[in-house]
This record gives sequence, structure tokens and C-alpha cells, in this order.
Amino acid sequence: MEEEERMNDSDMSSSCLLILLLIAPIRGQISTLLTATVGGSVLIPCLLPVNSCLRWFYWQESDKPLFHWNNGFIQEVTNEYMNRCQAVNTEFGSGNFSIRLNNVYVEDDDKIFWANFGFCDKNLQQQCKSSMQVSAPYRDLVLTINSTVNSATCTARGGYPKPRVSWTGQNKSSSQPLDLEAQTSLQQDPTQKTFSVTSTVSIKELKSVSCRVSNPRTNHSIENTTKTDAPGE
Repeated sequence: MEEEERMNDSDMSSSCLLILLLIAPIRGQISTLLTATVGGSVLIPCLLPVNSCLRWFYWQESDKPLFHWNNGFIQEVTNEYMNRCQAVNTEFGSGNFSIRLNNVYVEDDDKIFWANFGFCDKNLQQQCKSSMQVSAPYRDLVLTINSTVNSATCTARGGYPKPRVSWTGQNKSSSQPLDLEAQTSLQQDPTQKTFSVTSTVSIKELKSVSCRVSNPRTNHSIENTTKTDAPGE
């Protein structure tokens, strides 16, 4: 009988949380912009005035709970965030409700998070709205020359979001660098969702070329320069 009552209490708690997730509007407040790197972790901050009578609180993204604390116990959350969120229980009494999201995915990009609270004198407060920008640096840049067809090809991988690719060339008859037009294609990893890039330019009448791959979100760039050894016309 006691076991059945505990199960009923658990089901009721889960049902109440689902209702709150669906009906809770977001108050008009300025969102904190968070930046995170794929595979890393990010602190989602929340500092509120001290209130000694906290009954429950949970962090939410869309209709999904990230972290749920209820009367001293951490509740299960959706599989998407299970074992990815950490909070320091001893800091709740000081008004620090920040959590850390681990193992950041590309899919976390552009998500919005907020926290909801239940105190003895208040049913629900929504606070600490944050939005997430996720990035990953491009790496392993390789620049190759194909003298047979007078072309140079530049490749890089593992980045997010889509890159900026720029080329410059050194003309054989001039010391001024030239901006080059390229044919560029992208492939997205089906699992990691990061991008690989392949870009090709003509090296006709050029004695050297440089390829730069930049992340537009972080401005992190990788670059390589090589001599062409391409014959002139």
C-alpha cells in the first residue's frame, strides 16, 4: 500500500511538472547570451535574492526540463539532458541556482533556457533567461596544388557554424595580392553536425596562393600559403 502511494505521488509530481512546462510563459526580460564550444561545458547563471523557503525549482528549455529539484531531491529529466546538467545543492540557500551544462552539442545552438521556482509565498517565478550560441573551431587545413589543371584546393574540417573561406594570390608580374574567386562546397557530419569544407581556385599566372578558413562566430582562423610552381601562359 505504501509503495502504491509513493508511485502515485511520483506520477502526480511528473504530471504537475509537465503542466507547468506547457503553460509557463516567459516574462519579458533581457536574455543573457552564452557562448559554448562543441564538446565543452557552459555555466548557465542564475542569482536571485535569498529566500529560505524554497520548495522546488527546475530549469527548462522549450517544454523540456534540464534540471529539476524538489524538496531536497533531484528528479529525473528528459533523456536529452540526463547526466549533462550539474548544480551545487549547498548554494541554493544563498540564491545561486546556476547550473552547468556539459558535453555541449551542435544541436544546443540557439536554444533558450530559463528557470522556474516555487517558494512558500510564491507559486512560480520565471527568471534567468539565457540563449546559447555554439561554435567549433576549424582544424586540419590542407592546401594542395594540382599543376596539371592549374588549380589549388584547400580543405578543413570539424567546424561550426558554416565557415568563411577567402583566397589571395600573388601574381607573377605584380607584388600586389589579388583576391581570388573560389568554388567552395560543404559537407556536414551526420553524427557530430560539424562541417568540412573544400575550396578550389585557379592558379593560372600566380606564383603563390593563400587560403584562410574562418569561423564567423568566433573569428578564429586557420591559414596556409604555398608556391604554385604553375607555368605561365
